[in-house]
Amino acid sequence: MEDSSNSFPVPLWAGWLVNILGYILFLSTFNHAVEIVTGLLCIGCIYVGYVHKQNNSKPFLGIGLFSASRLIASSAFEAAWMFAWAFGIFDF
Repeated sequence: MEDSSNSFPVPLWAGWLVNILGYILFLSTFNHAVEIVTGLLCIGCIYVGYVHKQNNSKPFLGIGLFSASRLIASSAFEAAWMFAWAFGIFDF
């Protein structure tokens, strides 16, 4: 039985899925509303990665590239990127 103090209801793969889908939506729409929502979701993914890092969760699929630490870093980068586009910093 899993220890409830180390469980977290959002799996690590869900954070990676949000990151990937958010980036695909960004590339396909360049819609400012989608960019803001994606940026906010990525902030949530930072939290998901942080909790999984604290719980010493194994990387998604056992691949180090999909670790909690990398989810934190990629989510932070993607959130900053989405907000920069949404608020016109990179508006060409």
